[in-house]
Amino acid sequence: MQQQPQMQQPQEQQQDETVAYSKNLDNILNTDDTVLQNLESTEKTFSFIKDSIVNEIKSPLLVLILFVIMNTNGVDNIFTNSNSNIFVDNSGKITFLSVLIKAILVSLLFYVTKLFI
Repeated sequence: MQQQPQMQQPQEQQQDETVAYSKNLDNILNTDDTVLQNLESTEKTFSFIKDSIVNEIKSPLLVLILFVIMNTNGVDNIFTNSNSNIFVDNSGKITFLSVLIKAILVSLLFYVTKLFI
């Protein structure tokens, strides 16, 4: 009768090891799921930040481009070639009215472009 308890001890030990191994495997799998969830959450956060930055940069970039275009000599030449004292003073420089018209054009172009972007 003493042999049976000795036989049961290795079986019980083997079962305990199997249970412990199963628990460790479950912990590893749960850890992998948690890591994947954290990675997906981080990717969503970076995507949100990137989209936010792009959306915030659009308007200032558009204003910069319109400003540069309107301050080129080609646009100024449109006013100087008009041969009107309203748009050009006696020295050949554009007047405040010309600058105001350019500002209104930039505003309109900005508004129209913002509708489509």
